[in-house]
Amino acid sequence: MEIPVRVPDCAAHMITAPDARDDIVWLTKTIGLPRAVYERLSPWQWEHAMAWAVARSAKSSVVTGTAALCLYGIGYFGRSTCVDLHLPGTMRAKSANRSSHYARYHSAYLGDDEYQEVNGMRVVWPWRAARDVALYSSDLAGIVAMDMVRLACGNVSSRILGARRYPGKARIRALLERSVGVSESVIESWGRVLLEDSDITCEIKCQVRIRCSDGALYRVDMLIDGWLILEFDGMLKYSTQDDPKREARRQHSLTNTGYGILRIEYRHLREGIFVDMVRQALSRGPGFRPGSWSIR
Repeated sequence: MEIPVRVPDCAAHMITAPDARDDIVWLTKTIGLPRAVYERLSPWQWEHAMAWAVARSAKSSVVTGTAALCLYGIGYFGRSTCVDLHLPGTMRAKSANRSSHYARYHSAYLGDDEYQEVNGMRVVWPWRAARDVALYSSDLAGIVAMDMVRLACGNVSSRILGARRYPGKARIRALLERSVGVSESVIESWGRVLLEDSDITCEIKCQVRIRCSDGALYRVDMLIDGWLILEFDGMLKYSTQDDPKREARRQHSLTNTGYGILRIEYRHLREGIFVDMVRQALSRGPGFRPGSWSIR
């Protein structure tokens, strides 16, 4: 089996050392980008370029963690300024090479069946990457990584957990119990974890199909206590001029059936106001149904 590794858009501009020009930004000791190209990269593009450059530069090391997920095009929580690396089997990095400004080595057993080699790059499989994110980062980052890998790869919970014994396995098992395989975006998983960890007592269901009173069937991102719909991103997927009208009909069908709709944007989670938005909406009760409202 092979899962494709995505090539960064800037790969064609990458330069291999030695190069004496002073307008090169070196991603690793041997791979860099012209400064003009580097400065146009978004944070996501920069992380993708960095993961690719480290993977290309590494001789025997294997890319893991969020960098591996980035190479596969699988979502993850947060930003990473350093690429996580393992050595195969029971090998350990020499102390002098254990870390740098672009790479960070971890000591843990890595089996031959836990990574693949593609075009000279070694990258752990997504399920091992999710486990490593959980081991080396926060519970939130771990759960989000598990959600996104399960969405992309199917029923791989047993692979995320792994068959071997290792430090932290009990924690991985506990985080897997909180993971779901249907969340379709990082912020949806993020929002669910925030609600679970909050003082709000509510029933949370993800990716719910709702049959409206007019017979229409719609799927919503999250349903709270059976009546409050949370739609994440606030991004309406318009492909034709008729789609805004279709979205309006969808919203009217849901609200006329008795559901409240709360649209959630990335900034609501980033700014820490998401939980209060949900709390305020729930305090109004299912009898208060103005349709779709926003709290700013």
